Amino acid sequence: MEVDHKQINAYKFRTYAILIAMSISIFVIAYNTTALINALPIMQHKFNIAPSNLQWLLNTYILASVAFMLVGAKLYDTYDKRTIFLITLLEYLMASLIIIYAPNSTFLYIGRALQGIGAALIASGSLAIIKKTFLDFKL
Repeated sequence: MEVDHKQINAYKFRTYAILIAMSISIFVIAYNTTALINALPIMQHKFNIAPSNLQWLLNTYILASVAFMLVGAKLYDTYDKRTIFLITLLEYLMASLIIIYAPNSTFLYIGRALQGIGAALIASGSLAIIKKTFLDFKL
């Protein structure tokens, strides 16, 4: 039995490319959790947000992501992982655009909640895709 080294190398490349892509997606959601802290003073000034309400820009994201983590896991167990992951990335992008073009603070809160939902689904999906990819992986 001959071993096709081209197929093995292509499989290894694909597997590691998936790992890198999933790692980048996890990094983006982790970075977004902490990056807002730098933008809070600008948002407070631009939208005249009271200091007591400013904390809710952080909390909205975290609460939404925690609340939807199990929902994301169930989605990835039930439906095609790649399709759900791509839809989730699109949802996260749309939430980011809502925040970028927010005309008032209400849209900021809505965008952050949607980003939190997307973050939960991306985190669940990344882990599910990594598990599926490396389940039968052999060096």
